[in-house]
Amino acid sequence: MNVRAREVPAYWAAFKNLSEPLSDIEIRHSGRDASEVITYRSERADGPTILLISPPESPFLLVSPLYVVLSDKFSVLAWDPVRATFMDCGPDDPVPSVRDHADQLRSVLESLDDRPTHLVTWCSGALTGLQYIADRPQSIASATFIAPPSLLSSDPERTAFQSGFIEKVLRMALFGAEERSRIYRQLRDGQDLLPETTVAEATLKRLTGMLWQSEARATRYARSILLACTPTGTATKKGAETGYRETLRELARNVPVSVIHSSDDQLVSLSNARAIARENPEVQLRILNHGGHFAVHTCADELAELVLEGISSRKQLPNTLAGNPTRHKGRW
Repeated sequence: MNVRAREVPAYWAAFKNLSEPLSDIEIRHSGRDASEVITYRSERADGPTILLISPPESPFLLVSPLYVVLSDKFSVLAWDPVRATFMDCGPDDPVPSVRDHADQLRSVLESLDDRPTHLVTWCSGALTGLQYIADRPQSIASATFIAPPSLLSSDPERTAFQSGFIEKVLRMALFGAEERSRIYRQLRDGQDLLPETTVAEATLKRLTGMLWQSEARATRYARSILLACTPTGTATKKGAETGYRETLRELARNVPVSVIHSSDDQLVSLSNARAIARENPEVQLRILNHGGHFAVHTCADELAELVLEGISSRKQLPNTLAGNPTRHKGRW
């Protein structure tokens, strides 16, 4: 089923370089208005299904290069979250929590058959996946976390992006109107924004510009980031960290779990991935020597091979990959 213009979200118009390769993809709409879920499907007659999850405030198009490569071998399912700020919702629309996103995920999965489902997440999409798994154990055949967030380990190291941009965004959600306006003007004027060294970073910078069109829109974005750190059922960020880590630990005891991270990631430190593997000995750590935080975009072919390794692996005895991970230098 070829894509037709009337089916795609409005934001696609700003990212034509990413949407052009998606010439043959099935788009389904369910629900209405603010509750509408837009899913993207590439179906194969046999084999497992990969569920590809991007961060709640990052559009599907940012992970679409990986989606295209994976769809050569698997049925792949992805979606744009309901009420994400980039989906043209109003500043006063309710901000969804991680549990809301997990419930959206459940509604998406209800339409699948009984084929094994493999979870593949990028960045803070891991939090949506883990919340879903916490609510519905035994529903996933394997899990692969690409560049997961620092909430999943006790590693204290933070990149300049985390201690600068993200901390300021969280302050926007927590502080009063005067401080919020000051931070908004600072970020809008380009301070602490992403470097623009790759096509992927340029794309994200364009997205950030869309989110920063007004203070109300930026504040809504900030509140959604805060809700990712403190989902329903936890009163503090500390409580959220504990819950996510316990879910990851239990998941790794039961199904193959992989973490993939690029050594040159400037947004989330590689030391976080090493700490996840060290604290969860069953987790397989795979390292790319390039690709940065946006490997889903910049080296999708190589990343897909690593995802395939994780999906194909069987449960093994605990390993020591925190000190000696599988390392990939490039194409093979």
